[in-house]
Amino acid sequence: MLAGPMKLRTFWSEYSDIKVQFNLREQNDEKGTCILDVKFTKDNETIIKTETITGFKLPEPPKPPEPKDPWDRFFPKENE
Repeated sequence: MLAGPMKLRTFWSEYSDIKVQFNLREQNDEKGTCILDVKFTKDNETIIKTETITGFKLPEPPKPPEPKDPWDRFFPKENE
């Protein structure tokens, strides 16, 4: 049973006439389970390979920087 919402990341790559799609789905469980789907398409024929990976966590996306106060350039804070 899944413990929470699932994260999905998709990556595309093309090599001449072969299109490759990677889907990495993170299950929010204690084991750090991810499912990797690799989809190969060539001449309208598709092959899908699926692997389950345990003990792996996707890194959290970087947080945006804190917005700066526009007045700081005129009145800098003393401890910075």
